[in-house]
Amino acid sequence: MLSNIHLVSNQNSYKNLIKLGIEKHKVYNVGLLSLHQIPKKMSVKKNIFTKLSLDIKKKTIIIIFHPETYYLQNLQKQISSILIALEKVEANKVFIYPCSDPGYDIIIDNVKKFCLKNKDSSFHKNMTNNLFYSLYAKSDLILGNSSSGILESCYFKIPAINLGNRQKGRLQTQNILNGTYNSKKLKLLIDYALNNKNFKNKIKNLKSFYYKNNSLNKCYKILSKIDMTNPKILV
Repeated sequence: MLSNIHLVSNQNSYKNLIKLGIEKHKVYNVGLLSLHQIPKKMSVKKNIFTKLSLDIKKKTIIIIFHPETYYLQNLQKQISSILIALEKVEANKVFIYPCSDPGYDIIIDNVKKFCLKNKDSSFHKNMTNNLFYSLYAKSDLILGNSSSGILESCYFKIPAINLGNRQKGRLQTQNILNGTYNSKKLKLLIDYALNNKNFKNKIKNLKSFYYKNNSLNKCYKILSKIDMTNPKILV
């Protein structure tokens, strides 16, 4: 409410600010800027899979799971349920390190033990921008509670399974499935996301609510034309 100009990532955010009483001439829907950091030229699948020691004949799941600050007492149960479900899935499982929120060490310990017992699994602390997005583009599913699953999965036309409340309230496209920490139900949902042809075909025709062409240029043009001495802007 203290801001004079709002550059938002989607139409829902635009409408919400108008409802709060922000004047329309101060709000611009420019799309999600971070989508424009995705490389235009991706590495080829064979090179990515060789670099990461993945089986090119298998489907691939990216897993990014962060602690939920208000549900730390449930964290061990949550990560255990996820890993029990994944253990029964025949696929490459590429885990990305969680953020450093309290409880991250519980996730790291559990995933490390899982990867030691499951040869189709790997755990990555650091991955270059190009490698991560090249892998993302060639994967079959992203699973967890990362904003990446909400904001970027539709851009890549792949399913996403969102767990818990960490991303609650974010605008979701129809490629996103909301799951529970029940391992049996989660396994069924993973199988559906990976294998249901109708669902996968529907995703191919979806458009991201967050992507707009030339977002960065639009921001520049908007900001360069604004007179910050104009009383109507400063009020």
